[in-house]
Amino acid sequence: MKVKFIGLILLVLFLIGFPQIVGAAEEYQGSVVGPFPENSGYYARFSSDRFKSMSWNGARVYAESLYIRRGGKTYTGFLFTPNTSTENAYVKNALSPNEDWLGMFQVPGAKSPSDNWKLLNNRSVTWWGWASGEPDDQKNGVQTKCTLVNYFDGGTFTTDGESVSFTPNRNPRLETGCENCGMMRADGTWKDKECKKHGNGFIVEFRAM
Repeated sequence: MKVKFIGLILLVLFLIGFPQIVGAAEEYQGSVVGPFPENSGYYARFSSDRFKSMSWNGARVYAESLYIRRGGKTYTGFLFTPNTSTENAYVKNALSPNEDWLGMFQVPGAKSPSDNWKLLNNRSVTWWGWASGEPDDQKNGVQTKCTLVNYFDGGTFTTDGESVSFTPNRNPRLETGCENCGMMRADGTWKDKECKKHGNGFIVEFRAM
């Protein structure tokens, strides 16, 4: 009887502690800029060696594990989604990006490199922040091509499990390039890039949800 009782206590303690151990959110204690007047959001740039080795998907997962507290409210993190040109300019001027991941990716079925781009908040990219000649789906002037493995939120991944990509398709109306994640350059404009690690950082946005 005593053994059963002890086992029951241990089970309760395990169930109570489980959410705190597995998949626990992390309060970010570093510096942020904000709040931005349009959405009351805060922003931070992650560019140390630890973060430069992250793929787009790795950065996305890490960003979504973070939160901050401001004024009694909790703000949850995600890769920065530039909804407006003024928000984009604010982050560029405040954080001095250098080819940092954004919460932007291209959905399969696009008819051209510039078609069918989405933000992680499931909004379409409705304004043009691309640099001249971007997006181009090219690496050193050569068209990129990828192989489908599995899906994530409307995107697909190549065999390394990191790059968002397209299924090679015989339909000439559909492009098959694999530069399908967005990043912000130093001048604030965007470029498309293969979503595997690239040696730079990423920008996290914090919003009250």
